[in-house]
Amino acid sequence: MTRILVANANTTEAITQLCATAARAAAAPGTEIVPATPRFGPAVISSRAENVIAGHALLELLAEHAGQVQAVVLAVSHDTALEAARQLMPCPVVGITEAACLTACMVGARFGLLTLGGVETYRELIGRHGLSARLSGLEGIDATPQDAVADPARVEAMVLEGIARLAQGGADAVVLGGAALAGMAARLGPRAP
Repeated sequence: MTRILVANANTTEAITQLCATAARAAAAPGTEIVPATPRFGPAVISSRAENVIAGHALLELLAEHAGQVQAVVLAVSHDTALEAARQLMPCPVVGITEAACLTACMVGARFGLLTLGGVETYRELIGRHGLSARLSGLEGIDATPQDAVADPARVEAMVLEGIARLAQGGADAVVLGGAALAGMAARLGPRAP
């Protein structure tokens, strides 16, 4: 049996469970999804300082699972500590935003990224992944990860509006950047441009 660790980098268990549910829906039969939340760190990562703290917590969490899983999915949209995690773990480590952006590049010439709140850290992250030239735009909606968990219907409506703006701005595909948005793309796909 293949075991995939779905590792959140913040301490909000509800976000970990959203990511685990989305992972289970996508996983091949016989794959065990192992959700994990760090024992310390920010409830939600909203600054560079919190991302560094979360990186420390995430690496500690990964070390506890080293050798026990066949792959790791970093269920954090900042791809927190991705390079260090790849160095630490004896198995493949995938950052969800890097993977989503690369997938978006496979389905269209240019992609947009929509997130909750500010966008500058995503601009920097996309640059670190070498994909700035393919980025058509960034959209930050006025909602928090807590809002996405507590009132998903309201946040989904805001996300659909943001997707439409990104598509009008030249995006062939849109990445939903935020672990709290896990699973939302499948629900919104049929209604999104």
